[in-house]
Amino acid sequence: MKLVSNKIYRANVYSSGTPLPSLEYKGSAKIYISLATYKPTLEQMTEITDEVKEGINLLQGQFRWICAVYQNKTDSVSECGIVTSIQDTTEA
Repeated sequence: MKLVSNKIYRANVYSSGTPLPSLEYKGSAKIYISLATYKPTLEQMTEITDEVKEGINLLQGQFRWICAVYQNKTDSVSECGIVTSIQDTTEA
């Protein structure tokens, strides 16, 4: 699923047997994650853009929230096995 710019998504809790969380990154988007229990603001999230490269990336570690912020029209960030649902929830 392609992530909508500036939308904060709740992330899956990973365990053995779940798909490896992957992120397809194109362009110059900024990627943010958070371990907060309740939905954070973008300012409360940690930027991890330097940890991803163009193409498919396997994300390491546990986090509860993810957000992509597009810088231009050609940016694209798509996820597989990361987001629990597209519904807007406040608690992880």
